Amino acid sequence: MTALKIFICAAFWAVLSIQSADTSLIFRQIEDLETNNNTLDYSGVETIETHIQLIGENQNEALDQTELTQNVGVTKYYSLGKRIAGDRVVATGGKAMNWSTPHNVKITLAYPTRGIGALVTYVFIAVDQTNNGGRAYVLNGGVNQRHITVVIEAFGVTHFALAASIYGR
Repeated sequence: MTALKIFICAAFWAVLSIQSADTSLIFRQIEDLETNNNTLDYSGVETIETHIQLIGENQNEALDQTELTQNVGVTKYYSLGKRIAGDRVVATGGKAMNWSTPHNVKITLAYPTRGIGALVTYVFIAVDQTNNGGRAYVLNGGVNQRHITVVIEAFGVTHFALAASIYGR
């Protein structure tokens, strides 16, 4: 599991280093985390819709969280569900932001962006931020449903970046 976290962290930093000036990023060339050498078919991969909002009061199911401290801040990994045979990446997305003063950030990830999505099996989100204040929770939908909305919050940060993948079948 440690090697997997190091691989994901390295991939996360590589994606962030090539982001465009508009702070949005889409990554589609990711290795299958179970085999570490097979690439997945991304012909049906959707970009996750993201919305940035002020912090709200709504709280639902929390995602599992793992933290990795780095020199520039904290990298957190949020996950929900588990990989199962036959699932694939159905949506990916990310966002990166920097400010000169601390901000409270709330990002809403929604899948699918329209229509009916695949049956969600697993959600993985890597967040890099200046401190460990924050959380992630499901606003609606979830694993074994055809839609999911996840909220990621960070408190008092000057840097915030995330990369997310949703798996389904």
